[in-house]
Amino acid sequence: MTHPLELGSNLVADKLVEKFRECLESEVAEGFLTLLLDLMAAVLFFNARYRENIKRFDACYVFRTADDSMVVTAIFRHDRLEVWPHRRKDAQPNIIITFQNPKALRNLLLAPKADILGSMLRQEVRLEGNLNYLYKLAYMARRLQLIATRAV
Repeated sequence: MTHPLELGSNLVADKLVEKFRECLESEVAEGFLTLLLDLMAAVLFFNARYRENIKRFDACYVFRTADDSMVVTAIFRHDRLEVWPHRRKDAQPNIIITFQNPKALRNLLLAPKADILGSMLRQEVRLEGNLNYLYKLAYMARRLQLIATRAV
């Protein structure tokens, strides 16, 4: 039986999948975002079926904590994802997602039914830009969660 990620024997990707599973099981929110984006980039590279989600999709996401203790830039371009551990000065973000803490972002992206409005009303997340980009990312994150836990 082949692995759902179709990664073959890629040790880096396998390590990321294992760390992601551990993160999901432990519910530890610290480091979740970078782990999620790094895993997403690896799966997009190795899995053509998952890559179909971003075919002809160019977008820039900036994630930041309210106190700027963490800032991450994710750029989708040319059917790939680049992740930067800072705000790229040359990037033109389509959406900036500011979250109170990593747990709020994790709950938003991996909830079975994304409650973006509820998160905004609870002031856990603040958005600047096109909301559809967040819905797309939440869909891809939940799909990745299903793939990593072998539910699909």
